[in-house]
Amino acid sequence: MAKTTFLSNMSHDIRTPMNAIVDLAHLAEEESDLSTIREYLDKIDPSSDFLLGLINDILDMSKIESGSLTLDPEPVTKKEFTELINTVIRPLMDSRRIHFDCRVDGGPERISVDRLRFQSF
Repeated sequence: MAKTTFLSNMSHDIRTPMNAIVDLAHLAEEESDLSTIREYLDKIDPSSDFLLGLINDILDMSKIESGSLTLDPEPVTKKEFTELINTVIRPLMDSRRIHFDCRVDGGPERISVDRLRFQSF
Protein backbone atom coordinates (compact mmCIF):
# COMPACT_ATOMS: atom_id res chain seq x y z
CA MET A 1 0.00 0.00 0.00
CA ALA A 2 2.81 2.43 0.85
CA LYS A 3 4.48 1.83 -2.52
CA THR A 4 1.20 2.45 -4.35
CA THR A 5 0.74 5.76 -2.54
CA PHE A 6 4.37 6.68 -3.17
CA LEU A 7 4.08 5.89 -6.90
CA SER A 8 0.83 7.82 -7.17
CA ASN A 9 2.42 10.88 -5.55
CA MET A 10 5.56 10.58 -7.67
CA SER A 11 3.48 10.26 -10.82
CA HIS A 12 1.76 13.56 -10.01
CA ASP A 13 5.03 15.23 -8.98
CA ILE A 14 6.67 14.17 -12.25
CA ARG A 15 3.74 15.13 -14.48
CA THR A 16 3.49 18.69 -13.18
CA PRO A 17 6.96 19.94 -14.23
CA MET A 18 6.89 17.73 -17.34
CA ASN A 19 3.65 19.36 -18.52
CA ALA A 20 5.16 22.80 -17.92
CA ILE A 21 8.26 21.86 -19.95
CA VAL A 22 6.22 20.44 -22.85
CA ASP A 23 3.77 23.36 -22.92
CA LEU A 24 6.50 26.00 -22.77
CA ALA A 25 8.50 24.21 -25.48
CA HIS A 26 5.43 24.20 -27.76
CA LEU A 27 4.84 27.90 -27.09
CA ALA A 28 8.49 28.65 -27.88
CA GLU A 29 8.24 26.69 -31.16
CA GLU A 30 5.30 28.79 -32.30
CA GLU A 31 6.77 32.14 -31.22
CA SER A 32 8.82 34.39 -33.51
CA ASP A 33 9.81 37.08 -30.99
CA LEU A 34 13.23 36.16 -29.61
CA SER A 35 12.72 37.83 -26.23
CA THR A 36 9.47 35.91 -25.69
CA ILE A 37 11.17 32.66 -26.73
CA ARG A 38 13.90 33.44 -24.21
CA GLU A 39 11.27 33.95 -21.48
CA TYR A 40 9.77 30.54 -22.25
CA LEU A 41 13.18 28.89 -22.19
CA ASP A 42 14.04 30.59 -18.89
CA LYS A 43 10.84 29.14 -17.40
CA ILE A 44 11.69 25.66 -18.70
CA ASP A 45 15.02 25.62 -16.85
CA PRO A 46 13.73 25.48 -13.24
CA SER A 47 11.09 22.90 -14.18
CA SER A 48 13.71 20.67 -15.78
CA ASP A 49 16.02 21.09 -12.77
CA PHE A 50 13.17 20.16 -10.42
CA LEU A 51 12.26 17.14 -12.56
CA LEU A 52 15.86 15.93 -12.70
CA GLY A 53 16.18 16.31 -8.93
CA LEU A 54 12.98 14.35 -8.43
CA ILE A 55 14.17 11.53 -10.68
CA ASN A 56 17.52 11.45 -8.87
CA ASP A 57 15.69 11.24 -5.53
CA ILE A 58 13.62 8.31 -6.79
CA LEU A 59 16.74 6.52 -8.01
CA ASP A 60 18.50 7.19 -4.69
CA MET A 61 15.53 5.81 -2.73
CA SER A 62 15.65 2.68 -4.86
CA LYS A 63 19.38 2.34 -4.20
CA ILE A 64 18.85 2.85 -0.46
CA GLU A 65 16.16 0.15 -0.38
CA SER A 66 18.41 -2.30 -2.25
CA GLY A 67 21.46 -1.41 -0.15
CA SER A 68 23.42 -0.31 -3.21
CA LEU A 69 23.70 3.43 -2.53
CA THR A 70 27.35 4.38 -2.41
CA LEU A 71 28.63 7.57 -0.86
CA ASP A 72 31.68 9.48 -1.95
CA PRO A 73 32.83 11.20 1.24
CA GLU A 74 35.67 13.66 1.19
CA PRO A 75 37.33 15.45 4.08
CA VAL A 76 36.31 19.07 4.61
CA THR A 77 37.29 21.62 7.22
CA LYS A 78 34.79 23.16 9.62
CA LYS A 79 34.91 26.36 7.58
CA GLU A 80 34.21 24.50 4.30
CA PHE A 81 31.38 22.59 5.97
CA THR A 82 29.82 25.81 7.28
CA GLU A 83 30.07 27.37 3.80
CA LEU A 84 28.48 24.26 2.29
CA ILE A 85 25.59 24.41 4.77
CA ASN A 86 25.10 28.10 4.04
CA THR A 87 25.13 27.47 0.28
CA VAL A 88 22.52 24.73 0.54
CA ILE A 89 20.28 26.00 3.35
CA ARG A 90 20.47 29.80 3.27
CA PRO A 91 18.44 30.34 0.04
CA LEU A 92 15.60 28.22 1.43
CA MET A 93 15.65 30.05 4.76
CA ASP A 94 15.84 33.47 3.08
CA SER A 95 12.90 32.65 0.81
CA ARG A 96 10.83 31.83 3.89
CA ARG A 97 12.13 34.83 5.85
CA ILE A 98 13.59 32.57 8.51
CA HIS A 99 16.68 33.75 10.39
CA PHE A 100 19.44 31.22 9.89
CA ASP A 101 22.82 31.19 11.62
CA CYS A 102 25.27 28.31 11.27
CA ARG A 103 28.30 27.91 13.50
CA VAL A 104 30.42 24.87 14.17
CA ASP A 105 32.01 24.87 17.63
CA GLY A 106 34.15 22.06 18.97
CA GLY A 107 34.49 18.64 17.42
CA PRO A 108 37.10 17.48 14.94
CA GLU A 109 38.79 19.96 12.61
CA ARG A 110 37.87 17.85 9.57
CA ILE A 111 34.79 15.78 8.81
CA SER A 112 33.81 13.61 5.85
CA VAL A 113 30.98 14.79 3.62
CA ASP A 114 29.54 13.50 0.36
CA ARG A 115 29.11 16.91 -1.29
CA LEU A 116 26.78 15.70 -4.03
CA ARG A 117 24.40 13.97 -1.62
CA PHE A 118 24.58 16.86 0.84
CA GLN A 119 23.78 19.43 -1.84
CA SER A 120 20.79 17.40 -2.99
CA PHE A 121 19.39 17.88 0.52
